Amino acid sequence: MAGVHLNEIIDRGFLERMLRSFSLATGLGAEIVDMNGVPVIQSPVGNSSRFCRLIRSTEEGNQLCLTSFREGGEQANMLGEPYIFRCHAGLIEWVAPITIDGNHIASITCGQVLMWKLDEIAWEELLSRTENLPVDREALLDAAKELQIVSGPRVQAAADLLFAVANQVMQSSSTTLKQRRELHHHQARLAEVIHERKQLEETLEKLQGRTSQSAYPFEKERELLGAVRF
Repeated sequence: MAGVHLNEIIDRGFLERMLRSFSLATGLGAEIVDMNGVPVIQSPVGNSSRFCRLIRSTEEGNQLCLTSFREGGEQANMLGEPYIFRCHAGLIEWVAPITIDGNHIASITCGQVLMWKLDEIAWEELLSRTENLPVDREALLDAAKELQIVSGPRVQAAADLLFAVANQVMQSSSTTLKQRRELHHHQARLAEVIHERKQLEETLEKLQGRTSQSAYPFEKERELLGAVRF
């Protein structure tokens, strides 16, 4: 399983459909990220917030986002359940691990929301968390005002639903892997049978050659008898 990528063992259309259903049901965007936190598949609806796009528009901010996703996925995998956390910029995120045969190969992330009103104190905290990033403060404030405010119970419900989606993905991936392994086993067995038959044919050809060479020479015997009579 080392080095296996999710898109190699499951149809991309299925993954997009699962993310789309989740986003339509919750009104929240979601994306699948790899082990390094890099987005692999994004939900066709409920795209990332403008606040996050501004943060990711800088190299420093993008690297911090990747680190948040990577560490969140690792923590979720360790816990074996969805993990709710605050990202480096102060937003609420949650992540569910995707594990195949005990190997953590990807994660599904969701969030980019607030759990409280964006008052002066909340803004000051967001500002302090992003002060080292080369992002326009006014643009960031305007984008922060667009962030969804989600209650604690709704965050937990969305995290549970995201975990259910991850489990469905894992189940489908496991089925695909099982089918691939069975196909590989049959192909390997077929190759063995073909090889064994080839060896048997070669052995029979050799035996037939030896039998032909060692057969009693009746024709030579008749020639010899004829010569003796005369």
